[in-house]
Amino acid sequence: MGFSTALFSIICVSYIAFSHFHSFVKTVVFQTICLPILCVLWFSTAALTALMAETLGPEICYSDGLYVICSKLAWIKLCSYINCIILAVYSAILLVFTLHAEHAGHPNVWMESTLALPYSKDGYFSRNSSGDPRKE
Repeated sequence: MGFSTALFSIICVSYIAFSHFHSFVKTVVFQTICLPILCVLWFSTAALTALMAETLGPEICYSDGLYVICSKLAWIKLCSYINCIILAVYSAILLVFTLHAEHAGHPNVWMESTLALPYSKDGYFSRNSSGDPRKE
């Protein structure tokens, strides 16, 4: 579970990071759906790791064959929880900014790029024709 979650995270986050500014993966709606799914996967990885350590118990874990694996379980669990917290905080901030922009009257805020956050109603109407906030 941990390996597949890590691989899925690397693929998703690198695709989000290196895609074109106007692509669908940079939109708020894509990231609002994709990143919480990654957060749940990381939380599941941490829970399964804790369950594995509890199931094996100290008598099996400290035997010669499994000591190397069991010694890494605490680090896997810690990294999984940290990734879950980072993704949850980013998703919550993204959702707050998006709801704030929608309440402020920004049209079609869910299909805008996350790079343009935080949005303002005045900034939307005075934006240059390219739509790229980095060129302002």
